[in-house]
Amino acid sequence: MKRLTLLLAALAAAAFTAAAHAAPLEVVGMAGLPGIDATFADGAVSFQKTGAERRLLALVVKPAAALATAKSIEARGTLSGVAPGAAHLAVVAFVADGGVFAKIGQPVGADGAARVPLDSLKPTAFSADGAAPLDWTKVQKLWVGLVLDGQASGRWQIAALSTSAEALVVTAPLILPLGTADSWSVGKDPAVQHKLAIVNEGPHGEPVVRFDFTFPESRHLYALPTLPMPAEVDGYRALRVRYKASLPKGPRTLISLIKANGAQYIVEPAATADWTTCETPLADLKLGAWSKDDEGKLTMTPGMTVIVGCHGTADPVGNGTIWIAEIALVP
Repeated sequence: MKRLTLLLAALAAAAFTAAAHAAPLEVVGMAGLPGIDATFADGAVSFQKTGAERRLLALVVKPAAALATAKSIEARGTLSGVAPGAAHLAVVAFVADGGVFAKIGQPVGADGAARVPLDSLKPTAFSADGAAPLDWTKVQKLWVGLVLDGQASGRWQIAALSTSAEALVVTAPLILPLGTADSWSVGKDPAVQHKLAIVNEGPHGEPVVRFDFTFPESRHLYALPTLPMPAEVDGYRALRVRYKASLPKGPRTLISLIKANGAQYIVEPAATADWTTCETPLADLKLGAWSKDDEGKLTMTPGMTVIVGCHGTADPVGNGTIWIAEIALVP
């Protein structure tokens, strides 16, 4: 358990009800792990999280026969004190042979609802060697909770926790938090100078990413601000980016999704001095000519990143700026 990258905090729970299509899950306790200061009273958890690292408020749930045929686990309730998109429902399943499987699911919506598909839990790094594939009939312990990113201080009131016979259906955009400057990394040619900051220069004066760079040589150069994708990216149709760009003559805007294996699927929209929205169906993203993918197709899986940057040969050499107001996956 010391290798668990999602350090967990704890809470207790009350009785739950379920919709007609669902089977209720019984909460039997809490995962007593560090990471968040939390108290439970009157069917709700009050919590405070001061660190930026990821943590999970974890319910210990009694494994149920319904899990073997269910398509998802669903939670409903209310959540306050967490930034939009910074709380995701998550499931961790412990199997008799030492296998440990996990999935971070949908962000909790404004209505307090979220769902985790049960057909896509993956073995974790702390699974026992030689553990068999996940068999829900052999699950001995189950955790269901909220993964929290960034600082938070709020309350989670749980109205229902259940299995669902309904498959995961995405109905709302998944807007990626732009975070802080430290949330981003920059892939670049060593000759490129750059600065990335969060500034109040959005379409309506709101915070956006501002990426300033210099292409000092007339050869192919690249400058690629990169943001980690959420773990749960199932079921979306398109990638949407709202941006504007002032580039030297020659380089092209580059928007890319990068798979965990390093394969880059790209689109190169026009640079524009005005705010514009580029919405590209995932099926239309093409494998970059410099990239390779043994799988041969774009699959949306954990461990992905997204790029909004530029590449090309500047003639004449010069400076450029890219502003990023929104990155989202849309149904």
